Amino acid sequence: MDSKMAASSPQLPASSAASTDSGEKGAAAAAAAPTRTPSWLSRFFATRRKTKMAAIIFVALGIVAIAVAVPVTEHAKASHKHNAVITSASGATLLVDNDLSGGVTNRAALLMLSPRTYAAAEADCKALGEELWGSTNSSSAAVDSIQSLLDYLTYMNQASSTSRFWIAAAEDATSTGGTVSSSSWRTVDASGNIAAFNSTKAVDTTDLTLSALCTQTAPYSNHTSINNDPVYGVSVSASIDHPDNGANGVAQVVGHRDHNSFRFLGIRYAPQPKRFTYSTPYWNRTTSSLFNNTSPNNDTVLPIVNATKSGSACAQSGGVGSEDCLYLNVFTPYLPAPQQGSLTSPASSAGVAPALRPVMFWMHGGGLTGGTGSDPTNDGGNLASRGDVVVVTINYRLSTLGYLALDSEHGGLNGNYGLSDQILALDWVRDNIAAFGGDPERITILGQSAGAGSVRAMMASPLALGKFAAALPMSNLGGLNYGKSYSEYYTIAQEQTVVGNAVLTATNCTTGGANSTTANSTAEAIVDCLRAVPARQLVALSSVARFIVVDGTYILSDHLQLGTVNTTVNNTAAPYKLMMGTMRDDGAPFIDFPSKQASISDAAAAESTYLSSQGYHNISADLFPIPNTGLNATLDLYNMSSRLSTDAVFRCVDEATVYAGLQTGIFDAAYYYEFDRSYQTTGWPGTNICAPNATEAHPFGDPSLPYFRCHSGELYYVFGNLARQGLPFRDEGDQPFSQYVLDSFAAFARTYSPNPDADFLKARGFTNTSDIIKASSSWTASTKAKGVSVHLLDWPESSQSEFREQPQCESLGLGLNYYL
Repeated sequence: MDSKMAASSPQLPASSAASTDSGEKGAAAAAAAPTRTPSWLSRFFATRRKTKMAAIIFVALGIVAIAVAVPVTEHAKASHKHNAVITSASGATLLVDNDLSGGVTNRAALLMLSPRTYAAAEADCKALGEELWGSTNSSSAAVDSIQSLLDYLTYMNQASSTSRFWIAAAEDATSTGGTVSSSSWRTVDASGNIAAFNSTKAVDTTDLTLSALCTQTAPYSNHTSINNDPVYGVSVSASIDHPDNGANGVAQVVGHRDHNSFRFLGIRYAPQPKRFTYSTPYWNRTTSSLFNNTSPNNDTVLPIVNATKSGSACAQSGGVGSEDCLYLNVFTPYLPAPQQGSLTSPASSAGVAPALRPVMFWMHGGGLTGGTGSDPTNDGGNLASRGDVVVVTINYRLSTLGYLALDSEHGGLNGNYGLSDQILALDWVRDNIAAFGGDPERITILGQSAGAGSVRAMMASPLALGKFAAALPMSNLGGLNYGKSYSEYYTIAQEQTVVGNAVLTATNCTTGGANSTTANSTAEAIVDCLRAVPARQLVALSSVARFIVVDGTYILSDHLQLGTVNTTVNNTAAPYKLMMGTMRDDGAPFIDFPSKQASISDAAAAESTYLSSQGYHNISADLFPIPNTGLNATLDLYNMSSRLSTDAVFRCVDEATVYAGLQTGIFDAAYYYEFDRSYQTTGWPGTNICAPNATEAHPFGDPSLPYFRCHSGELYYVFGNLARQGLPFRDEGDQPFSQYVLDSFAAFARTYSPNPDADFLKARGFTNTSDIIKASSSWTASTKAKGVSVHLLDWPESSQSEFREQPQCESLGLGLNYYL
């Protein structure tokens, strides 16, 4: 069951603690009854049931220890310390009851291995630093603690109620020469019944394979600490290495296991591109099939790619990052066993498909000028664990290095280099994610702020469409002022005027400088001049490029086309499902706080002067009135202006996107939300208005008090990382609300509806989310027939309402018909 924790100081768990919040059951359990058959099974187990032998429908491939000296690839040279013995996890699932407490509560967790003999199960658990479950305690209470994990396997159709798993031998086990006698072997079924192995057939003791339940004692990771002890190492064979590595691009990718997920960090998806060129694959997309089709006994010695440490961030202001930055991270609860040496086709048997998880492909925000896919705020471990999804977070080129476009006279750069990186990373996911347990046909692209703008650009790009199944832009910018360029794209000539000329002037590259020779055209010289400028200098200029442009390849029109039905054959509707939304006060950090408020007699003039300085003119005082609290006139003015900024930059254009797409048939349905509760990210925007005041009863802030629900205030909730970040739960609502939000967003990735399935919640023991759902309105999809509405996310209950602020949006020229 989900736990509820009172408001508390941040606590970091002990390294051996086991945490979670409800019963997760992981994944790969399932599969096939041995072809030898069968009547002995009823005697083998103390169970008699006339069901189709779904007891053992698992694939007999498992954890393998590779003890070979192998070459280490470029990225591994710097940090890989254990290149002789690597643990390879194939057919392994982390079953974790993750309540998002970061290990403060002691919750059940198991490491399930794919089918193998008892002897192999015992040895493989030990090789992973674990032991078969039940060696120290297999009481009814202990079984009850893991029941939700077993229930989830049944819910997922990866086990029946009578499916059985190897557990530790009886405490009074007899052994010969260190080998436990088969008379002491035990199993547990998915209903929680423990039974002794009682077969007298010699073949049973040597050939019978069952999935094994190991303990899971790997320590929790947090924002400052990750345990990379080799005993927690895991590896996956995947076609991700450079094509000429001697194995057709196939490599052994070495990551690690923490308490909640398998983690593969800093995987290179592209070599460092030459500046102002488009990224190219680092992995071999064509010849790796030669390896994939070989025998599972293929003895090719694979190079090792170290994936235990994040790669460099992309160069950005502040002296951060480098140009060699095209890395991504994978977080997964499940590592499938490959089939016949294949890297793209996980094993299946008895007609049961492999249990590939939906994929959530995250693009970070930061204005297209900053940020990284390795920001601990967006660590994917909790989302992967509790949501039972595979999470991928990526880097992409930023600022002038990622988005500078120049006309043909001044260099002929087409820009959109960062967008090309994002799409190439998506290609990587489609080609490789099955080896990490992800389903390449169920990819949800999501991002927040400029990451949402990147999602929108992919929704518009012919080079991305068809490569993802769902889109989830969070707090997309558009409309007026600063936000406009994230949803409405400049031509290259316009970008030249807006920022290109300023970059050329600041770098003394207007005519190419010393690079301009008779053998080198001015345009070529300008680009050569720009390439000679140090990266950190280029991204630290007072003017930097941050604009997606109409380049004729990646982007074909000046905005996402929503106003006319696309009549192209077989493409009259978007090939993806949509969910999107905003924070209630998204725009508050995007408008300056008034320096001072004039006297009451001059209030109208002060208001007009202040709004004009922020780029807003002729604003209706009736539709945007200044509240009069009688306490703080400056804050009252800011209350109005933050509402204006939220409407002008976020809410109006995003609501108009949903409405137009429904009216024209681009979207058949869409879910729209707004957060009425938030937990502001540490360090940004650097103002206390986005957090509630503390009280004696709530020393970390009382969310029941008035405060601004600002931009980025949903991120800790969506990724479930409050405790992982060492942050306190402010009241009794923060933890269950985060559980509910994460469960809803992961549900959309699984089913394209943010309403979690009631049986899913029951199987996993997610009682907090179930309670909020019972107290709340269901998420309702907007459709052309039913109209548009917004789901208001709050605690202790959420509700459904009409779109907000429509009169205000109309007055700003951003009404529902904006795109029609």
